[in-house]
Amino acid sequence: MYFDAFTYSGLAVAFAILIALVIVLHRSNREAHRQIRRLSEHTLLMHEDNSVRRLCRALAEIRPGVCPAVDFTVEPGQGGGPAYLADWFAEPPRPSDEQIAEALEKLAREYRDLDEGQGNVREPKT
Repeated sequence: MYFDAFTYSGLAVAFAILIALVIVLHRSNREAHRQIRRLSEHTLLMHEDNSVRRLCRALAEIRPGVCPAVDFTVEPGQGGGPAYLADWFAEPPRPSDEQIAEALEKLAREYRDLDEGQGNVREPKT
């Protein structure tokens, strides 16, 4: 069987496209696994740390629709300190420290108002 140069070049291009497609799919898969791992870590952290949970709720107040571990990452504070916003992946601008402090205070007031007269302080349900 005889192939001309045009056939060989067509096969080479098809092979190169196939290799590129495999590389792109592999990178996409690796990024999906990284994102799932980050989401899992954040879920555990929010269940274990009240300050992380409060900060995530405050960020959702500032920018409705943002998702922890997808649009931002939160880290627990050192030595029992308050959690802080580590990374912001959503569209800019990143919420300022002042906006975050105001949202945290607003949430704290809302929960104090709900519990007023009941003699208990509870964490918000997530």
